[in-house]
Amino acid sequence: MIVSGIVYGQPQRKDNSRRLIKNRSTGKPMIIKSAKALSYVESFIRQVPKPLRVNIDTPIAVTLTMYYQSNRSDLSAELIYDCLQKAGVIKNDRQIVEAHHYKRIDKANPRVCWAVKEIED
Repeated sequence: MIVSGIVYGQPQRKDNSRRLIKNRSTGKPMIIKSAKALSYVESFIRQVPKPLRVNIDTPIAVTLTMYYQSNRSDLSAELIYDCLQKAGVIKNDRQIVEAHHYKRIDKANPRVCWAVKEIED
């Protein structure tokens, strides 16, 4: 099975601009994603149609073509993996056994084109 889609918006990094906050219930400090990264995750999930939320639970290969607004951003796929998991496309990002990432520039239309393919043992 191959599942693929396009998500519009500037791809974000998982590790840049992390925030230190205080857990309201425990009072202990926590490190969370930046506001931009959290917003991107929400946007990503909303843009994945329900028919693509197949919750694949076998080993997979992921292909990402990430279109950035400029060349200033580093190619980083970790947040996209989290997004695919949270959107219900894959069960867990630990299933990824093969990955192909491509960086492109499109000033007017930043986006991520993604494809997930089940790998037979």
